[in-house]
Amino acid sequence: LEYMRERSLNWDIQSDEVKANRKEMEETLKRYGINCGQEFITDPDFIRIVLDDAGKKNVKPIGFLFDVGHNFIAADAKINSRKFSGTIDDYFDEMLKASNGRTYQLHLTVPQGNAQEGYLDIHNTFRSGDNLSDQVVELAKGVVQKSPELLVVTLEMGTGLKPIEHAKEMLRQAEYTRRVLNLN
Repeated sequence: LEYMRERSLNWDIQSDEVKANRKEMEETLKRYGINCGQEFITDPDFIRIVLDDAGKKNVKPIGFLFDVGHNFIAADAKINSRKFSGTIDDYFDEMLKASNGRTYQLHLTVPQGNAQEGYLDIHNTFRSGDNLSDQVVELAKGVVQKSPELLVVTLEMGTGLKPIEHAKEMLRQAEYTRRVLNLN
């Protein structure tokens, strides 16, 4: 989960299991807020501490999965709530410093939303010429350039298409991603 701007849940899109626990969830959200701890686990210092501590205890190197959408949404929310004083680019740089050469996997998606209301992790595809999509691409380029240890890039995207058309669109997304991020 990512730290996000405070908002009410859209119950229409929730699963039956979630809806069955609506009353309890609403009481919890009212008491603790929608972020319930994500403020801290999305903090660069927390990431640094976890990776450093885990690295001391493991023989195998431990890595970091840099989720561009989650970090984008968290950066926006923290800036909006004045819990981070820089820009979204600055937040990404802080997270890269925290992972300190251990960013082995990158998840790519385009969130839904806008700068006025905030963003949600909806797993949209890249659309050339779309401002938000182009901004995410630029941030991802920075992560790739600053992470020579990167091993895996995952397109975490939904298309809403039928299987064959979905596969074709994902191939287009993969080619676009390879080209714009200059991946081999």
